Amino acid sequence: MIPSGYLPPAAPMEYIDLTEDSCPLGSKRKDIVPEDQDSTKRVKEVSFTFEPASTSSIDPVQKIISQISDSPIAIRYHISFWTREKRADVVMAIWDAFGERIQGDFEVLRELGESFYWLEHRNTAIQFFSKALELRPVSLQVLYFRTKLFALEGRFGEAEADLNAILGAELSTASVYLAAYVHCLKKDYKTAVQYLLSAAEEIESESHLFFLLYRMIGELDNSPIPEDQKLRAMLEKIRPLSQNNSSAACSSSSPDGSKFLDEDTFFSTPRPNVIKKASSHMDPSSESLRLALQFWTRAQNSDMVDSFYRKYQENIDRDFEILYLLAVYYYEEGKSFDAHSFIDKVSALQPDFLPILYLKIKLLIRDGNLDHARRELNRFVSIDLTFPALYLSALLSFEEGKYERIPTYLTPIADQIHLSPRMIGTLEAAIEKMDDKMVEETEESTYWTFIRAQIFRLIPE
Repeated sequence: MIPSGYLPPAAPMEYIDLTEDSCPLGSKRKDIVPEDQDSTKRVKEVSFTFEPASTSSIDPVQKIISQISDSPIAIRYHISFWTREKRADVVMAIWDAFGERIQGDFEVLRELGESFYWLEHRNTAIQFFSKALELRPVSLQVLYFRTKLFALEGRFGEAEADLNAILGAELSTASVYLAAYVHCLKKDYKTAVQYLLSAAEEIESESHLFFLLYRMIGELDNSPIPEDQKLRAMLEKIRPLSQNNSSAACSSSSPDGSKFLDEDTFFSTPRPNVIKKASSHMDPSSESLRLALQFWTRAQNSDMVDSFYRKYQENIDRDFEILYLLAVYYYEEGKSFDAHSFIDKVSALQPDFLPILYLKIKLLIRDGNLDHARRELNRFVSIDLTFPALYLSALLSFEEGKYERIPTYLTPIADQIHLSPRMIGTLEAAIEKMDDKMVEETEESTYWTFIRAQIFRLIPE
């Protein structure tokens, strides 16, 4: 049962996570302390009711799916949440359940493509991007993703077809990088170097180009072919542009090279002429702006993002999807003022857009504005009362120090908690807080022992 007045209420995207910062996963699980009459009496005094976890034989994933409404906004919201939980099975179950409903919705299909892209299910991502392109063939944003996936899968003919469509529409930093990247994977280093040199001035400020420079130098390092050594020498000439970042640790673990640098190693301020060149060939259409801002946000280059917004503010303020992209980006960068600004812009265009309402509450929690977060949460649950909303309720209760509410919210979905690492992290962090309270040996310790036992029961084995 949910106490009166305390109703419980994803992303994007997939990427700084609030729970990971404030509720780190741990394994400090201790033996359950038995309940006693005094504990139970104390619990009744605070109007808390613990109900045993459901023993239903229904598959937990299907339970989650059954709670989702068939509106495209709700579907997109859950795709985002479960992508961040790295649950490809739940995301695919959403498609299986609502495919007919959303097969004509470009934005949801694009969201599914990006979801499986980040989850490293390449062929599935290609399928969803292809479905999206059937509805909007000129989407440079989607063509960009599909080009990289085709190249990573060794399907170079298809990759070059998509690449040529992008280059035919615009010649920008993003498209030049993509061309160099595809030809590098193809081991056509001569063409790759030509593209890379055309963007040489931007290497110091653009992490994708920076990584590709070092990757290609490494590829050409041991080649016995004289032509390859000439190409390597050409790349060495532009290496000094990025010497400030030469100690950064590079890794190609990410499928697209987007997470190749150690944290906080690449945040140089772009020079004015670089900004000018990066936008000099820009077509201020929505498609070009979406591609550019997708590129620069993923490069974590706030100066370039800010510059593009200032230059094209009038166009961007009319584009719902770009505003949503920037709201998520600034949230993940930890820039609360900017994040709130773009959240407000999105909300003004679409007040009941669940992903942005969810993001706003998480931002308020992270900023410590818990009273405001609680007000927003109470409004939020009038629209949504599904698994992500219950997670948000548990997280806010944890931050408020009102741990006794957590079992009330989560017991009805106890059999689904194992699907959510963030939920488990919140529960384990709460257990640690219970341990601290019991060590104090106050008159409340028996009560907190009982609450700890209820929270412990929710943590999957």
